[in-house]
Amino acid sequence: MRGVPVIADEALKHLLSCIKAAKPQTVLEIGTAAGLSAIAIAQNSNAFIYTMEKDEVCIADARQNIADFGMSERVRIIEGDCVENIKEFDKKIDFIFLDGPKGQYLKMYPYLKNILNAGGILFCDNVLFRGFVIGESFPARYKTIVKNLREFLQIVKEDKDIESTVHDVGDGVLVARKLN
Repeated sequence: MRGVPVIADEALKHLLSCIKAAKPQTVLEIGTAAGLSAIAIAQNSNAFIYTMEKDEVCIADARQNIADFGMSERVRIIEGDCVENIKEFDKKIDFIFLDGPKGQYLKMYPYLKNILNAGGILFCDNVLFRGFVIGESFPARYKTIVKNLREFLQIVKEDKDIESTVHDVGDGVLVARKLN
């Protein structure tokens, strides 16, 4: 869709499987794009969905798509930079779908963990970033993203309050549950 990345089919199926199992009442999505994953989450749950996006064209497309699917009452778009918005977000959340700027997952993690309810799920897409995160070499232009994703995965893995697994689905998916 006009060069805007959307979740891969395989990862979307995995996301919706996790949504159905978790039965969240509240979902936070980081990275709205055209609103397609927010719509899919709404169609497969009873949750209220907050979704963060800064791109004005994506926001306009998402609003239209969400309205077209009759989901405007259940999906709220929060406009602006997600890294800044997450610092001010004051709602407790049952399920977080992190699909925003990959190099910022590490920076957002403490805030996301803080708003996630005990037993809540953190679902992160693209954590293996084209295989570069687990590979030996990668293009120099991806050095920061790869470094930050590696550190993010290590911090989540070592976090005693979280149990997590990385799945070889799509471009790599991390599914983590907050223990307490």
